[in-house]
Amino acid sequence: FPSHDSGAVNPAVLGSYVLNYSATDSSGNNESATRIVNIVLNASNSPAVDSDGNGMADLVEYALGGSPTGNSPSILPSPEVSGTNLRITFLARTNDGNLFIRPVVGTNLFDTNGWSTNGVVKTVGVATHNGFEWQTWETPVSGAVRKFLKINISR
Repeated sequence: FPSHDSGAVNPAVLGSYVLNYSATDSSGNNESATRIVNIVLNASNSPAVDSDGNGMADLVEYALGGSPTGNSPSILPSPEVSGTNLRITFLARTNDGNLFIRPVVGTNLFDTNGWSTNGVVKTVGVATHNGFEWQTWETPVSGAVRKFLKINISR
């Protein structure tokens, strides 16, 4: 009978996983095998699909710890003004090395080229036990006519 010697698969995190197996029969003959399991981007964590129709792309829900196939309004980032700073707090997935999550700031919601990381600073990062981190990011708003803060999420 084969035995699973090493490796593990986390179906919640995209990537390639290596599993090693070995087997010995009753005559003492040994055999081993290596298998690669790929967890790939699909409709339940796609940047272009909104499976549950709640207005958030599946990739956004995946990155922020929601369920791409179930309505997840509780994962929405929490913005607030704190003193002279605009602040945003959210739960960010940290156990997927191909995922990029970074707040950016702009002065015009419609200017797609005007968003920047300049002046946006991570002030809090508290890791959780399940591959996520509570993050708070801030940018100064004093002297600005208007300022917007959003999260860029991509692969």
